[in-house]
Formats: sequence, structure tokens, C-alpha cells
Amino acid sequence: MIEKIQIPSNGTHMDIILSTDEKKEANLFLEKHGTRRKEFIYLNIGGSVSYKKWPVDQFIALSNLILNNTSLKIILGGGPEDIDSINFINHQISQERVIVATNRSLIGNCDLINNAKVLVTPDSGPMHIGFSLKIPTIS
Repeated sequence: MIEKIQIPSNGTHMDIILSTDEKKEANLFLEKHGTRRKEFIYLNIGGSVSYKKWPVDQFIALSNLILNNTSLKIILGGGPEDIDSINFINHQISQERVIVATNRSLIGNCDLINNAKVLVTPDSGPMHIGFSLKIPTIS
């Protein structure tokens, strides 16, 4: 975009550097839930304001499409205010291949997102995390 107004891009972007301990914690979480990196799609349910959030029924429909048409697992993530929606979605799809990731720190979720095959999220902090980690992101 800045090139359109004749300002040269210097290629800078945001980077997130994860420590060994942060990576280890995410690996333990994935191992506990019987999955490995790039074997899941991270669905971020949350958003800072309600008009930025995607409707719960759309997450349910997307989850069913993923589960019925791929071998990938799903991680349902979001902030503390999203727990009810996450639990509702999980109850509606009721599959062994769905993992709930609530009550996790922001940095803890960074490495889960870093291990995802794809991130699906509304306009949110995790969207920016996905972009900075260069994870394929649908927002």
C-alpha cells in the first residue's frame, strides 16, 4: 500500500520470538491432546468487540466442514470471555478431533497458533499474531 503513494517498502514487519520454554509448553499441550504441529486448524472464537466476532453458528458450520472433509483436528481458542461460546461450539460438534484451548496465556496461544496449519479468526489480536508468525490466516 505504501508503494502506491511512492514510499519504498523496507520489508519490515512484526516478529514474535518464542522462548524454548514457551515452545515446550505448547508441545506438551499438543502431546497431551494427541496431536502434532500442522495437524490442526486453530479457530479463534474471540474478538475485542462483538461486531468483529464471527457468529457461533458459522464456526459450527465451518468446524463440521473441516471435520467431515479433512483429517485435521480443530483447536477452539479465545479469551476468558469466550469460554461459553467455545463450550457451546464444542458441545454442538461433539467430536474427538476437537481440542478446547481456554484459560491459556496470550504467549501460550502464540505457539499454538505457530504450530497450526491454518488460523481462522475475526479481526483480533490472534489475527495479528498469525500474520507475524507467517501462519496462513483467514480473517
